[in-house]
Amino acid sequence: MAELRILSSADLYELLLQGEAVQILDVRTPEEFSAGHIDGAVLLPYDQIGAWPDALDPAVPTAVICKAGVRAVHAAAVLDQFTDGELYVIAQGGVPDFPEFGGTLVTG
Repeated sequence: MAELRILSSADLYELLLQGEAVQILDVRTPEEFSAGHIDGAVLLPYDQIGAWPDALDPAVPTAVICKAGVRAVHAAAVLDQFTDGELYVIAQGGVPDFPEFGGTLVTG
């Protein structure tokens, strides 16, 4: 089982600013992802998670994020059984908050 850490979207933004090695799993819908996502994020809608995503390394800390936290919590509960690594659950805030902190979102 993973080490789960509950973070806010502001906490994640700070980790990324500090250059921490964190991979990002965006569990929103494809439409939400296309409208704006964090650069480098991997999309896997929360209702499609049944195993560890092939595009992510289970040994690297992973931040699970959505729009407001609810889907991220559900996705992390499923992912927990597939890794002993560190999972950051962004349970306060989400992707739409990044511009408020000075970050940018990628579209498409």
